[in-house]
Amino acid sequence: MFKTLHWNENIYDSFEDLETAMFIRESETPYCEYAINGIFDLSLSGVCGGDPSATNEVGYYVRTTFPNVYDGSLWCFHLPADFSLGGLALLDGVVQTGTDAAITSDNQDLSFCQEMTKGMHLLEVYGVSLKDSVS
Repeated sequence: MFKTLHWNENIYDSFEDLETAMFIRESETPYCEYAINGIFDLSLSGVCGGDPSATNEVGYYVRTTFPNVYDGSLWCFHLPADFSLGGLALLDGVVQTGTDAAITSDNQDLSFCQEMTKGMHLLEVYGVSLKDSVS
């Protein structure tokens, strides 16, 4: 799932509010909500249609589930994103990494490794950007 809302607060100052908003508020035009098949090559303009008014003050939420077939497997995640007001990465509901500083696709601020148990897992990413740098 990929969802965007109008949002302009720092991720750490507003995470609980943003998390709640993502689950109770509908995405109003020009923002969007879309079921996606994967998070590779994900882009705001590609998913939401490129409306320029949806590229400022955006709260992002991306969620994907995936299987792990072996207990103790080490999974490493590099989540290249551009979030000017920070972002958080959660695995199975537990914050793994995050920052309230600007995140660019060039740095490793949303990267982490985790030893996984066998079974299905949930990866969630929240981020806030003042202007479209995720296109």
